[in-house]
Amino acid sequence: MTATGFVEPASGLSGVIDFSGTLNSDGRQMTSKGTATAAKMRLVPGSQAAGQPVKIAYETTYEMAPQSGTLKQGDVTVGKATAHLTGTFKTAGDVTSLDMKLVGSAMPAADLESVLPALNVTLPMGASLKEGAINVNMTITGPTDKLVIAGPVNLSNAKVTGFDLGSKMKALSTFAGIPNMSDTVIQTLSSDVRVAPDGTHADNFNLVIPSIGNMTGAGTIDPKQNLDFKMVARLTNVASPLGALTSIAGLGGGQQGKGGGIPFRIQGTTSDPKFIPDLAGLAGGFAGGAASGGKSAGSAGENLGKALGGLFGGKKKQ
Repeated sequence: MTATGFVEPASGLSGVIDFSGTLNSDGRQMTSKGTATAAKMRLVPGSQAAGQPVKIAYETTYEMAPQSGTLKQGDVTVGKATAHLTGTFKTAGDVTSLDMKLVGSAMPAADLESVLPALNVTLPMGASLKEGAINVNMTITGPTDKLVIAGPVNLSNAKVTGFDLGSKMKALSTFAGIPNMSDTVIQTLSSDVRVAPDGTHADNFNLVIPSIGNMTGAGTIDPKQNLDFKMVARLTNVASPLGALTSIAGLGGGQQGKGGGIPFRIQGTTSDPKFIPDLAGLAGGFAGGAASGGKSAGSAGENLGKALGGLFGGKKKQ
């Protein structure tokens, strides 16, 4: 693609395209319709090539004088997953700019896994999406060397094999009863995502794993795949000292005030995420809860030492 001169190398867009279609022009307007298959696609700077070809059935019109065009149809297919891309583009100036929308419903997650590297998205080492459906409703705007892709993403009824989230969360599971598992079953994962040259921002992040509970928060992934997420977990298993503790922490207001929960951070990289207890958040929530919780706070507070001991993997007093 970059050898054609129509795509700037700085955009991060690259690949090899096979094209079959028609081109018609009257000197003022050009129309084109056909199919294209893109192999080894890269969509953002620093990304890796997609694992399988991306097929596009398209129809465009292009006005010569204003140097602008419209993508009337853009059916993008990867395996059995199809999304619809429409919008406008401008070639005037040094860099082509886009104003488009990408919508896809109930797309098989296993098929889309192969194109994640092209978006500079890496699953944890050894992990693979085997089940699930993905819905997206994204805008794609700006010059091609500084594209911003933003909108809601939803994954439902998914299974991630080769990734033991319970083990990864062992700093929390020591005393919260989170089970180890060879596969991670996701009921739903949703977030408002913004992908830009400075990295990926995920707001309103909500993850429901029936065997563990609900995790909410927000964070960023930088261009080198470093994670920085601030999260709260509300566990399915609350029959533990931590269950009472987090209820008290919830009385302290703030993010924990939404029903209580265990504050924690996700750091490391996308291929090797690290789950780290947020002791400052837990202590702050506990202090606020104790101030307003009266006797219930004092009663549950007796378990604080046990819980924090478990947090670091130490022995708990009987």
